[in-house]
Amino acid sequence: MWGNESDKSQRTSYPFDFLLLPKEGCTKPTLYAKVKATSKKNKDWFLVSREEYRFACLHVNYLILHIHIDEKQQDENKKFRVIEYRNPADEKFGLKLTMTMPEKKEVSIMDGSSK
Repeated sequence: MWGNESDKSQRTSYPFDFLLLPKEGCTKPTLYAKVKATSKKNKDWFLVSREEYRFACLHVNYLILHIHIDEKQQDENKKFRVIEYRNPADEKFGLKLTMTMPEKKEVSIMDGSSK
């Protein structure tokens, strides 16, 4: 099932792109897959929303597929490289979090108020 088939700007979007359901009678769990893609060759990072991170913390069957696209590659078998991150919020995974601020604000250290 494609979780975010509709317009991404809608508030009804899910913290995953695909819901991978097991075949009937299969005991494997449902997987929640998020796709992150880049065409930059050495880009080894991607943005994760607050909702995606929260969801990953609550679901051990969360999966991020980081797809590197080499647009110059003519061979279709070598054009895409996929790295799979299963359960990325697990401490054993060694995830490094980075916070980016959307805009610069001065904050008073004493009382926490914005200026």
